[in-house]
Amino acid sequence: MGSFRVIPAIDLMNGRCVRLEQGDYNHRTRYPQEPVELARLLKGAGLDWLHVVDLDGARAGEPVNLATVKALAATGVGTRGQQRLHVLQGPDAAADGEGDEDLPGDSPGQV
Repeated sequence: MGSFRVIPAIDLMNGRCVRLEQGDYNHRTRYPQEPVELARLLKGAGLDWLHVVDLDGARAGEPVNLATVKALAATGVGTRGQQRLHVLQGPDAAADGEGDEDLPGDSPGQV
């Protein structure tokens, strides 16, 4: 069997770590760890990539938790390669590439 990479996800709502139940914003689990604390725990466990979802931003159509995303990038977790954090903004960014923003990170790479 070949190797694989585990990429944990942090979903952000109101600057906190949450998990939606079947995508329902009204049914969510809120986790006690602050996002940056959780990212550092994951880094300490040997995980080097992180998938971050700004749920408020997805709902609003523009970034809402950008300060938290920048703080996550500064931890060095999930960052590799070009010392940039690549964030898609808005609901159509993934489809057409518009609304992308590169943010400086303290460690090489992308989230």
